Amino acid sequence: MCSLHFRESDFLTETKTTQGPIQRRILTAMAIPSIFPNLPHYLSKPETEARTAAATSTVRRQNAIKKAEDEANKFLEADNIHSLTELRIKFDRSSLDSSIFEFSDQVRSNILNNFKINN
Repeated sequence: MCSLHFRESDFLTETKTTQGPIQRRILTAMAIPSIFPNLPHYLSKPETEARTAAATSTVRRQNAIKKAEDEANKFLEADNIHSLTELRIKFDRSSLDSSIFEFSDQVRSNILNNFKINN
């Protein structure tokens, strides 16, 4: 077999300097011939690319956790009250649906009636 049957990743470059720099390519211990140019293409394995760091499940999980934390912090920050004016606006009945207050008024009157009956 010659070097045509191996991938570039199967080789190591060795440099020796006796009378000048000499470089030679050496096969790695795990090198397997995998390129056969004169045979059908399905007999030659294509070289697979290594996964990027962003493609691993650990990184994806860390990114999802960070995104969830950021969204939670954004939600909590929107819920903070920084002044009395903001508090008054949040408690202003005119900014809410009137049906909420009809229901709460009914519940309040039922509670008061039950309290009067029990006492």
